[in-house]
Amino acid sequence: MKAKKNGLRFEGAVWAADELGAFLAATAETELYALWHTIAMTGLRRGEVCGLRWSDINPTNAQMTVSRSRVPLGGDVIESSPKSGQARVVDLDEDTLEVLEQHRKVQIAAQLKAGPKWQSTGNYIFTRADGRPIEPNSVSREFRLAVAAAGQRRIRLHDLRHTHASLLLADGEPIGNVSRRIGHADSNITAQVYEHYVPGAQKATATRFQNILKRAKDQAI
Repeated sequence: MKAKKNGLRFEGAVWAADELGAFLAATAETELYALWHTIAMTGLRRGEVCGLRWSDINPTNAQMTVSRSRVPLGGDVIESSPKSGQARVVDLDEDTLEVLEQHRKVQIAAQLKAGPKWQSTGNYIFTRADGRPIEPNSVSREFRLAVAAAGQRRIRLHDLRHTHASLLLADGEPIGNVSRRIGHADSNITAQVYEHYVPGAQKATATRFQNILKRAKDQAI
């Protein structure tokens, strides 16, 4: 499936809800499950999830602040603001809060085991075995391997974000809410990108107009 984003053409695919559920179930016991779950349930970009710190999570309000992104550049990884240039707050569901809590317990255990070898440089949520923040490119590689191991239809890591948005829109979530959640600068961008991922998106509009005329005819009788 192809779509245009800001005049640039890109190829992508999305999973149906049952495919996403099957992938998460198949990877539930793997090392990066919490990362896959977080992207799937929030629609974060790769760099944004790699840039998350524990201080960004507010379990009391069930919210996550997305204020930075880790981006590969010239063989290194730099930290910058999100693509939109602005921080945003993303509401979290109970399952995601639980997954992150369990992940933190695992991380603390790993830190204790590593002792002085643990290199904590920013209290990042998703790290390597030695505590350094995970690299975005390695996340993409690991996702490809995880999809293959789970026996699921192949999609890119970024398509996990597309899946989050398209499933919400297909279920009737207002486009403005989806746009704010995934960090688009405005809802027009969301509309341009995701109209192709919502089968029959205009069918409801056609039916609504038909009903307008029916009501007018009924009133005229």
